[in-house]
Amino acid sequence: MKLFSDCFSINHGVEIDNFYYVILEFPAINKSLPYLGVLLITLHLYGCNSKANDETDIVQNVIYKLIEADNRSDLDAILNSYTDSIEFYPAGKEFMKGIAEIKTNYEKLFRENKLVLTTLITDTKVMGDNAIVTGINKGHKKSLTDSTIASIDDKYIALLVRNNKGEWKIDKLIWGINH
Repeated sequence: MKLFSDCFSINHGVEIDNFYYVILEFPAINKSLPYLGVLLITLHLYGCNSKANDETDIVQNVIYKLIEADNRSDLDAILNSYTDSIEFYPAGKEFMKGIAEIKTNYEKLFRENKLVLTTLITDTKVMGDNAIVTGINKGHKKSLTDSTIASIDDKYIALLVRNNKGEWKIDKLIWGINH
């Protein structure tokens, strides 16, 4: 279809991820047109990748904030990191399910211990409203009753979901000793 035939014409278009890219023909600059198309596609893909990176940062922040809250014994912040249906799968210990059971577990933990932890996130995958984070926690817990110190060196897998408010929460947490 010819529009402003002296300036340019629309040859054809292509749809990618709900964006419609129109191929324009500029008679005076016809040789540089392929570069314009590559530029448009590159900018679009960069925008998609940038959004995924933003989501990765947000998901990882949930883990970082959880570890900070663990170190402060901040029960409210910790519980806010989890869904109401949270499931814990600790290696060699009893399975736990539900925010009430997790709260009871943390209350006992903080009555008896002070945590000093760091985390190293080794991988993060965001897939729509679901995410998987793997990492390693290192540090120790110090007994508040007898001051003994127990080393912590655990690997973990956290499964996160985005709730209907757009917040990322940990829904399943699996961990065990880092070998």
